[in-house]
Order: sequence, then structure tokens, then C-alpha cells
Amino acid sequence: MNVKRIFIVVFLLLILASAWAEEKSYEVTLTLTSEQLKSVKSGYGRSVAVKFTAAQLAAIREFVPEFNLTEMRLTSSLVGRGSKILLVIKVYEDPRGLIFEANPQPSP
Repeated sequence: MNVKRIFIVVFLLLILASAWAEEKSYEVTLTLTSEQLKSVKSGYGRSVAVKFTAAQLAAIREFVPEFNLTEMRLTSSLVGRGSKILLVIKVYEDPRGLIFEANPQPSP
């Protein structure tokens, strides 16, 4: 009987914790530099780490001032013909602080 009550309490606490972790989503269009494009295209389809430039970070921080990531992983399939990508940033509020997830997408 006590085990069942403990299970119910833990389950309710998990539901409460997931409701606490609110998610916000932002979309930012970034223009890649020629060096970033060269790095991504030389990866031949593999994921390549690309550091954000100061201008790109400034564009992101207009929407998400607390953004603290310094690089993203890109593949050549995301870049296409142009030099623009769409960066979808998800921010999760957690009791320990903010958690960021940045997912690059092809620019429309």
C-alpha cells in the first residue's frame, strides 16, 4: 500500500516538474560568412562545427538575450544555394537555469 502511494506521489511530482519546464521557441535567420560556408561545404555532408560571429550572436541575442552557445553544427544540405540558414532556438526554463537548444534549418 505504501509503495503504491509513493509511486503516485513521484508520478505527480514528475508531471509538476514537466509543467514547470516551460519551452519557448524563436526563429532567427542568419547569413553565413564565406569562411563558414567554405568550412561546411568542405565537410561533404558530414556535420561541421561552426563558431558564431559577433554579428550572428548579436542577431540571436536580439530575441534571446541570455543565449550562451558559441557554435552550431551544420551540414552542407542545410545551406543549399544561398548563404542563409534559419536557426530555431528552443529555450527551456529549468530550476537550475536556462537550457538552450539550437537547431539549424534550411532557409525558406
